Amino acid sequence: MTSIRYAKRLSILVLIGMMHMMINPGDVLLLYGVYGIVLLPCMKLPKPLLLTIGILGTVVATVTTIKFLLPLPLMILGLAVGKYRIFERISQTIANRLVVVSGLFAVIAFIYLGNIAPSFPIQLYEPIAHATFADRTFMLWPIFTCLYIALIVRFSSALRFLIPIGKMPITIYIGQSILLLLLSPSDLITLGQAFATSAIIVFICIICSHVWLRFFCKWTSRMADSHRNEYRGIASNFPKMIHMDREKQV
Repeated sequence: MTSIRYAKRLSILVLIGMMHMMINPGDVLLLYGVYGIVLLPCMKLPKPLLLTIGILGTVVATVTTIKFLLPLPLMILGLAVGKYRIFERISQTIANRLVVVSGLFAVIAFIYLGNIAPSFPIQLYEPIAHATFADRTFMLWPIFTCLYIALIVRFSSALRFLIPIGKMPITIYIGQSILLLLLSPSDLITLGQAFATSAIIVFICIICSHVWLRFFCKWTSRMADSHRNEYRGIASNFPKMIHMDREKQV
């Protein structure tokens, strides 16, 4: 029953992804929905097999730069990590080491990408230069992902301000696409300008998620509770009302 409910939700995610592709051709919601359905049979696989498939699949997809295949092994890897309960069992010492090691590699990768990044506007990229930079970025992106995860594990208390974003990921993701359309300049932009625009969008999403969950959702929740109690009162008094009407008729 749980699998059926999960499959229905993934089907809805596929539909949302198809609609989102109209404003963002690089949508990943569609892939998430499809791969989520594919992942259902993997739920019962043993943990070592899931971990092996996840690691090998991630390495193959990263090295070959097959971007649309990467989410599936990452999902399998995440499933294995969840079954092993790695995040719950990791110690502060190991987390500190992960932050230092992944941070060092991330700095090296960032410097390397900065050296090979074209300085002229994105719209004027030569196909070869663009493809080379995109492929190198894709191959090195797992390093930044490891740093991101290590920071969350080590500094979870300090990063609690990101929790509202995690509670409404689809809304934030679609909102980012809308903001990108609104904030992106129509003229030529460089990578630095694109990075600054992305940072502004992330900041806006953080603020909006806090405001939405703190004020609007609480207000709608109170309204829903009020109406629910009102309807329950009417429903509980309904038999009495019918009985009184019958007595009046008699």
